[in-house]
Amino acid sequence: MKNIVLFLLLPFTSFTQNLAHVASSGSCLQVPIEVGPLLILNTSTDKLSLCFTASDTQACIELSGAGWGAATISLGNEAIFLFSNDVTVTVKSIEVQSFYAGSNSYKHRYAINPADVENFSKYNLIGIRKYRFRDFSDLAIPRQKGEAIKNLSAAFLKELSKLSTAKSASL
Repeated sequence: MKNIVLFLLLPFTSFTQNLAHVASSGSCLQVPIEVGPLLILNTSTDKLSLCFTASDTQACIELSGAGWGAATISLGNEAIFLFSNDVTVTVKSIEVQSFYAGSNSYKHRYAINPADVENFSKYNLIGIRKYRFRDFSDLAIPRQKGEAIKNLSAAFLKELSKLSTAKSASL
């Protein structure tokens, strides 16, 4: 009797193994990569987190928080990241993005290319300038947070490399 039950369940176990194999092959990635968020600023009035995301077609850096930087941003508004070696990385918003007036919170996404992510992994981030229409906000980044951002971005680059390898293997 036990053998009959196992025999009857065999097609179902084989099917699930094939599904797992197809899902891990990267041939149709539906789940985006997300590394973070990393809390950068946390005061009684301001909060800011940074996160890297990617899908099949685009890599992004997300700035989310409350207080500092809360505003509606337009398509193409910039955020400029300043590093310890005076290099800057400029990213542009991917769409018009608002904020929640009641909580003064937001989540803004900006397109970023892998070469710019490398700067995040090599150098300490020391400042951010975030534009909103004709105005901007500046923020100095504490040294220990700059180190943590280096580690976060290095992990994101590893994930991007895996995605690239999976895409190549599926071709």
